[in-house]
Amino acid sequence: MLKVNLFSESLENITKNRPQMGAFNGEGHRSTHLLQALDKVTDVKEPVSKQHEAQLALPGLEPSPQEPASTDTAPSETSLFDTTFVVLDLETTGMSPINDAITEIGAVKVKRGELLGEFATFVRPTKPIPPSIERLTGISNRDVANAPSLASVFPSFLEFIKGSTLVAHNAAFDISFLQNAARNLDYEWPDNPTLCTVKLSRRILDRQEAPSVKLSALAQIFKTSQQPTHRALDDARTTVEVLHGLIERVGGLDVTTLRDLQSYKSDLNNQVYRKRHLADKLPHRPGVYIFYDRQDHPLYIGTATDLRSRVGSYFNGSETRSRMTEMVLLAQRIDYVECLTSFEASIQELRLIRALRPPYNRRSKNQKAQWWLVPASPTSNSLYQCKRRKPASTQVALGPFPQRRTAATLAQVLHNHVRHGLAPTDPIDNAQQQAALKLLSQLARGNSTNFIPATLQRINELAEQHRYEQAALLRDEGATAIHSLARYHQHENLKTVSELIAAEKDGRKGWYFTIIRHGIFAGVMHCASGESYKKRLQELKASGQTVDNGDPASGIGSEEERHLVYRYLTSGHLRLVEVSDPWAEGNEAAGKYLEWAEQARQAKK
Repeated sequence: MLKVNLFSESLENITKNRPQMGAFNGEGHRSTHLLQALDKVTDVKEPVSKQHEAQLALPGLEPSPQEPASTDTAPSETSLFDTTFVVLDLETTGMSPINDAITEIGAVKVKRGELLGEFATFVRPTKPIPPSIERLTGISNRDVANAPSLASVFPSFLEFIKGSTLVAHNAAFDISFLQNAARNLDYEWPDNPTLCTVKLSRRILDRQEAPSVKLSALAQIFKTSQQPTHRALDDARTTVEVLHGLIERVGGLDVTTLRDLQSYKSDLNNQVYRKRHLADKLPHRPGVYIFYDRQDHPLYIGTATDLRSRVGSYFNGSETRSRMTEMVLLAQRIDYVECLTSFEASIQELRLIRALRPPYNRRSKNQKAQWWLVPASPTSNSLYQCKRRKPASTQVALGPFPQRRTAATLAQVLHNHVRHGLAPTDPIDNAQQQAALKLLSQLARGNSTNFIPATLQRINELAEQHRYEQAALLRDEGATAIHSLARYHQHENLKTVSELIAAEKDGRKGWYFTIIRHGIFAGVMHCASGESYKKRLQELKASGQTVDNGDPASGIGSEEERHLVYRYLTSGHLRLVEVSDPWAEGNEAAGKYLEWAEQARQAKK
């Protein structure tokens, strides 16, 4: 292929010539022009990358398998021209190397841009392929029914990768499955150097060119002849071309060895420092800052207790995140919204990120995403299903939850609770459907006293039977269920309070009064020492944002905002001045089990 030949030629020139490293070629205010963007909220789908979940033991039980090694390992002084790369990809039944199985292996061996060989095989998994994975990959249970076992193909695969540098797109995922397979089959996993093209892409490509580093996005950037299809060999072939394209990008920057490639990072500190004047006009006050590029597009939004000091830190070399360095180099001006308190700043930051969706903010951009848990149809093989749309008011539903994974995990735990003791092949009858509906209704009303204790008891029973992996899996699922239910119950309690006013000391014998309506921030006002606090409270009530029935006006507000409000109100340094309705968590809510859930999460880490 033309791209492979060019790659080979460029590596040869790099090795021979070793060229020198090349050089890389307003005042804000508290006005409405920034906040007007809050009414212009649009949906943007975020890329979803592969992830692996390491299964750890219960506290006090048997230790878990070792965590996968780093995916950029054992750097070598061998020239890239003489390095043999094996670019690999796996298809699996799920995301966990402990609980899921490999269904397909694809690998391509290249050196100096030339194809040396390919390895491709289906693998008969030890568990069925879920329907969602079948739809994603096109690999069915019928396809792998007569495939060789992993034990029979693994020796050949180890021979194929011998002496090579392993490359994968999101290598942590693939390598963790292979390391776990080696442990289970009693093989020693080889100490091959490893490259991750996701990490490499983030170090070489800026975010304007590559907002996403999904394999399909990189295939478009490098115009690869092979396109990813979620099949192992096709994706491995695509990754080969992406790897070649990435190496060509740094070919003139004295990157000649594998060590150079793994440690490559642009030295741009001087260019960053020269932009320090952008922070000169910012005040030493709490607020939100917004970086803009040359086209006046927002790049990044952050919050600070001291705007001048925080923004200045981006230019003094203390910022270690490479994506922030990229962002600062693109920035041409900085605007800001001054706030009375740090809490107000955190709310305004959240709302601005939601409205403007700047590319360098990773969190909080998809606040409109929500999932509801509802009873499944009578013909379904599950008792619950997840829906994106809010169900009709007459339908029993639990939600919203910010992530489908959270809702799906809760649905699985609830399903197993109702179906406990029954085989998966046993049909679902009407009594179980009614029990599932009753359980969902209880949880929606804040009653979890039957469900959670039964789940904790089941974990103990599994541990006593030495079924540690199953106990650890249920422990992790149970912790997720408790956290999500506790957050749901907290938010529901806040929604019932039509108006709440909290007081926070200003450090000068005065107070900041913050008004919360149905769990949404509605305004803040300062009351200096000696002023009439009753008068200021009346002014705050009159000027505060209107929130009807817990739904924020003009699309402002989200479940994430209610979570910020709840954390603020329970921080321990406030005084409640007025509360229109009783605000308390019931003894039957999931919050009473949060300490156990947090211990379970720490055990997993």
